[in-house]
Formats: sequence, C-alpha cells, structure tokens
Amino acid sequence: MFPLFPPLLKSHIDVVLDFYTDVGVRALEALWAMNKLNLELYRQLPQWPSSMLRMELPSHPYL
Repeated sequence: MFPLFPPLLKSHIDVVLDFYTDVGVRALEALWAMNKLNLELYRQLPQWPSSMLRMELPSHPYL
C-alpha cells in the first residue's frame, strides 16, 4: 500500500495550507482593525437629528 500523499507532496500541501491560513488570519485582522477605526470615527461625528440623516427622495411627477 502506498501512502495517500507522498511525503514531499504532503509537506507541500501543509506549506500551502499554512500560507493561506496565515493570509486569511491577516486579512481578518485587517478587517477587524478597519471596523474598530470606523466605529471610533463614527463615535466622533456630531450627533445629528435622525431627520437630517434620513434620505428624502424627491417626488417624481409621473409616480
């Protein structure tokens, strides 16, 4: 019986999986940092009344 993966191929698969896992973790960390930064910037905004934040769509004459 031959092994399912030869040792060289298995180590190559492990290296590729480690690389993509590392890239994925770094991407998630970057997204988390951006999310925290956006929350901080949003908290620093002046608190406008909700009526000013609501988008008022112009009424169309044909509707």
